[in-house]
Amino acid sequence: MLAHRTIENIILEKIFSAQGLLAQKLPHYQFREEQFVLAQHLMQHLSHTNKTESSPEQCLLGELSSRLGKTFAYLVPIILSKQQTIISTHSNRLQQQLLEQDIPQLLEILRPLLAGKIIISSVKRRQQYICLYRFK
Repeated sequence: MLAHRTIENIILEKIFSAQGLLAQKLPHYQFREEQFVLAQHLMQHLSHTNKTESSPEQCLLGELSSRLGKTFAYLVPIILSKQQTIISTHSNRLQQQLLEQDIPQLLEILRPLLAGKIIISSVKRRQQYICLYRFK
């Protein structure tokens, strides 16, 4: 874990550490340094963009190998920041997993750290909906 001890990093440690909230609530959770570091970078990025206007120079790109917990690494900081965020997925299956499993699970785990309401929405392309004219 990074030595730089900001309040955001302390909160992330309490969530992602081997004894943290995720470990307490998820039976097969394992601490992954790469996951934690990505979450730290995103949390720092969101903290900075929360105070200033967003611009292309403030984009963050993160990459992890498969099975290293990318979903939780980006969802936890997004949920904690309560900033309006767009998550674009490659497949409807992944979008469904986020909406039906990952986000509700994390909201429940992070409930002690959250105040207020969080609104989740799904937007799909026009091609994802049935055409009632063609259906008839």
